[in-house]
Amino acid sequence: MEPELECFDAQTRKAEGYGELKGGFVVHCSLKMCRLLLDPNHFLFPLLGARFPLETATGLNGRVWINANETRHIIAAARCIEAVDPDGGGMDEAHVKKFISTLDT
Repeated sequence: MEPELECFDAQTRKAEGYGELKGGFVVHCSLKMCRLLLDPNHFLFPLLGARFPLETATGLNGRVWINANETRHIIAAARCIEAVDPDGGGMDEAHVKKFISTLDT
């Protein structure tokens, strides 16, 4: 059975403009990483968003949905999430900037 991903407001339990997540890719990461990505002061998504347009939805279940116009951007974002994950590589902001600068966007 195919899973269906939907994004909704956790307080009202309604879509309110979000709705079904179509396309994209789901990255599996630690619960700690998901909590970090939900922090508006975390560095990763602003760095990636400054380089190329992308959409994300972060769950508290260790899953992050990523979508972008180009497949290579989705792959780059997924690799960055995995590299920054404290349970994985634990890469810091300086190393992520260096990696992102090598991307041909």
